[in-house]
Amino acid sequence: MKTSHRRRLIIGSASAVCLLIAVGATFYATGGYEKWRDDTSLNEACGGVVPKSDMRSALGDDHVRAESDTTRYFPDGEDGRITNCYVEDPDNGKTITVDLHWSSEAERTASAIKHQFLTTVGGPAVPMGRGWPGTVVSDEGLYGGVELGCRDKKGESLLVSTFAFDDLLDPENPDEGRGAFARVTSGIAKNAAEKYDCDTQTGGDVKKIAPNPLRNPIPITQAEGTCSAVAKLDLKRRNLESVTEAPADPTSPAEDCYLRNAEGDPVYRLTALYGSFAKSVRYKSSSFELHDSLGAGEDSGADAKTHRAYGNARCPGGLDTGLYTLSGLSRSTQNEPSLKVPDPAFERAALKAFAQQSAKRHGCTGLQTP
Repeated sequence: MKTSHRRRLIIGSASAVCLLIAVGATFYATGGYEKWRDDTSLNEACGGVVPKSDMRSALGDDHVRAESDTTRYFPDGEDGRITNCYVEDPDNGKTITVDLHWSSEAERTASAIKHQFLTTVGGPAVPMGRGWPGTVVSDEGLYGGVELGCRDKKGESLLVSTFAFDDLLDPENPDEGRGAFARVTSGIAKNAAEKYDCDTQTGGDVKKIAPNPLRNPIPITQAEGTCSAVAKLDLKRRNLESVTEAPADPTSPAEDCYLRNAEGDPVYRLTALYGSFAKSVRYKSSSFELHDSLGAGEDSGADAKTHRAYGNARCPGGLDTGLYTLSGLSRSTQNEPSLKVPDPAFERAALKAFAQQSAKRHGCTGLQTP
């Protein structure tokens, strides 16, 4: 009887093992293991702040996985870094890279939204809207940036940066992909504020954002966004006939306005930066040197020879100060100046009009312009 009982136990155990193997094989073969692995990686990505549903929607596939990463994004980004990761759709290679930093230690913050160089033609910043202090920039890829001031951490803010290649966008409907990218970025910011104890004001659900302004230059007479104040100046007398602008938004940390000539060449770039994005240009880079001895300091300045000027204002709500710049641009094809005759009076007037409008919109005071 003992031998028979032992045999039954052995047979039963073997059957159970076989059943477990069969179940495991079925789980693996039907994709259950892969889905579990993907879900686990998304739950752990960047400390668990990645919004899974929005991320899958942005990448266009349910088969999405995440990996930690310390090398792919945010140049010189180790200082102040909280965490970073990238999320990919392994079926089509699309990825979104995520970086979280504390602003007090972060270097070259403006590079996260491709605004480290303000004297060249770049992708204009588009506000995320819905009360988010964030922007999306299209410039050989998608760059997202949000800065959340932490009321419980004096002088500190949380920086959220995202990046994706242009293959994220459907050529037939790129605006839908831009909106999805903005939703991912704002969702990460919301989750990160809770995760890392940043008492802050977040925005609402982002449904869509404005199209890429570079694809939609408009006549000066139709300017009603970031170029509207400058468009009221006498631009046609200076062979300026169209503008590239984005919607004006009081919470956007970056604003741009391009003035274009009759041939469609961008002649002037006007840019406003706030918070850490302004600080990183003003103090931590030489990207806006007006002259050998004239940089974007804390007051204002201009250089008629290089067609550059800048101003500053004091801003509330963790924005610290606003930086406002004007740059004369070169023709993109011949690399020759578009500006044949210096016009310093107009350049100062254009910067002043642009800066006054942006500073007022952001609640800034004490504006100084040359």
